[in-house]
Amino acid sequence: MLIFLTACGVGSNQYSEYDLIDVKKPVDERELMERAMEEQKEILKPGFIPAYNNIENGFDLSFYSISYNQQTEELTHRVNYTHAISDAFLAFEANKNTGDARYEEKIEAMNDVKPLEQHTGYVGYNEEDGEMRYDFTITEGNVFYFFERGEPETVGFDEEFVQLLGNSLKTEEDGAYSYFYDRFKFKLDELHFPLISQDAVQNMEVKISDLGYWGFDNPNTMLVTYNLEDGGAFDYTINGMDMYADDVSFTVEAEDETKNDISVTIYHDEVAEQNVYAWEKDSYYYSITTDSDQGALATDDIYAIIDSSREDNRSFTNKDVFKNQLEEPIINQTGEKILEQLKAM
Repeated sequence: MLIFLTACGVGSNQYSEYDLIDVKKPVDERELMERAMEEQKEILKPGFIPAYNNIENGFDLSFYSISYNQQTEELTHRVNYTHAISDAFLAFEANKNTGDARYEEKIEAMNDVKPLEQHTGYVGYNEEDGEMRYDFTITEGNVFYFFERGEPETVGFDEEFVQLLGNSLKTEEDGAYSYFYDRFKFKLDELHFPLISQDAVQNMEVKISDLGYWGFDNPNTMLVTYNLEDGGAFDYTINGMDMYADDVSFTVEAEDETKNDISVTIYHDEVAEQNVYAWEKDSYYYSITTDSDQGALATDDIYAIIDSSREDNRSFTNKDVFKNQLEEPIINQTGEKILEQLKAM
């Protein structure tokens, strides 16, 4: 092992001047991501989603994300589906360990509030652009569930239908099916994270996403936000596709190289006032995002972070958390009613 590390440069003094880098005691982003995936498997999900290859009642995954905060243990799960036949849009969200303020605000904002039958929660409507839109909000332990921004009542998203959506929620163990696993294309052993010192990091937050059906190549994203002890912060992102080259909102500021000869393109986002340092390695697209003033994070620090990531040979411990627990979904009578109504829309 010593010979291997020395050959890679990890045993050298390359990072001795960088307090951010610690090749012996780096933070463990993978463990945090595994924890996030384990947590999200336990929450309730839409219980009417058929198998991924079901053409008759098929859905397109419009967006999917799981975010998890190491310090607060807050989990946010968002999933949006579009019904392939009716083009109906369905947006679901779950919040764990986030406090009950939003749950209470949601109930107060709804009109004609009525209790759900299968879960502790309510359904009601909001007026939006002169149209009635029904939502639901559910509480289960320390997790809150929301359905909002759905189609208007005139499209078929009436009180009865949204009641069915709320009552359909169940865990993966009980038969809820998720397209996320079918679409996950990252080869976990090929991913690299920087060797950021445990002593330099105050907190981390991870986010695992699927950009949806428009992402024709690899729509997956893994993001780590590092909140540093000195008050600085940066995002480290792994994308399955190039997110910047064809985006007109990002301007190329420079082309550069790190000490280890990694080619880096520096973009500037004038809208968000951020700088993006992007590079490609082994068919994956990496980036580091900072505020424009960079705070305590200098360019040399960023390049050292990039170089250290190429020397990361750690691996995920529990790869099964990125796999579906079900071979086929279990759709009950409530789920069947939802699919029938969607087909009729």
